[in-house]
Amino acid sequence: MAAQVEINLEQRLKAALEGYHRREFSSLRQAAEALEVPRTTLTRRHNGTKNRREGAEHRQLLTGKEEKEMIDWLMEMFERNIPARVGMLNGMAGTIIEARQLSS
Repeated sequence: MAAQVEINLEQRLKAALEGYHRREFSSLRQAAEALEVPRTTLTRRHNGTKNRREGAEHRQLLTGKEEKEMIDWLMEMFERNIPARVGMLNGMAGTIIEARQLSS
C-alpha cells in the first residue's frame, strides 16, 4: 500500500512539473496546490534533486533494468514450478553483472 502511495505521489509530481514547464501553471506553488503535492518536494525536483530510488541507484549492484531482468527470470522459474534458491539468485545476479562489465 505504501509503495502504491509513493508511485501515485511520483506521478503527481511528474505531472506538476510537466504542467509547470508547459505553462499550465504560473508557479510551482500553483502546480503543487493543484495536484496536491508538497511544494518543497516539487521545488526540489524542479531544481534537480532525485527521488530516493533514483538517488540510491549508484549504491546498487544492479540497475533498474537489470532488476527487471531478474524479476522476469524469477517469474519464469515460478511458472515452470522450479524453486528459486538464494544461490541461484546470486548466480543470476553475478551473470548479469559480468555481462554488463563485458559489454562496457
